Amino acid sequence: MKEVTVIFKSGATASFTVEEFATFKNGFGALTKIEYTGATGKVPFHIGLCNVDAIFVADIDEKESIKESIKESIKEPNHPIEDFYGNEIMKDETYFVFDCDVVLEQNLKQYLTEEYEVQCYQAQ
Repeated sequence: MKEVTVIFKSGATASFTVEEFATFKNGFGALTKIEYTGATGKVPFHIGLCNVDAIFVADIDEKESIKESIKESIKEPNHPIEDFYGNEIMKDETYFVFDCDVVLEQNLKQYLTEEYEVQCYQAQ
């Protein structure tokens, strides 16, 4: 297995795992083609060769690749990775955003009392 990281001229990066990866250059050394098979993870649908700044390819242990795939499948792709207290935010968890701070629902009371000195009451 190979870990491929593509760095685009815009500064964006894309990383994914493949079984086989190859690049082809013309007689002048310009990149003309990229081929890969057995891709896992988020793979760019189209890679504009003229927009690629660098490509890094590293051999990885297949067991490590499986672990990373499992981690990626557990994480929700469109939310912050962790909250203000360092707790990982998992799929279907509720979180709140205060300016730049992200707080999980279970940490909301603690955050509000510590950071904003809000008094919390519980009705009985």
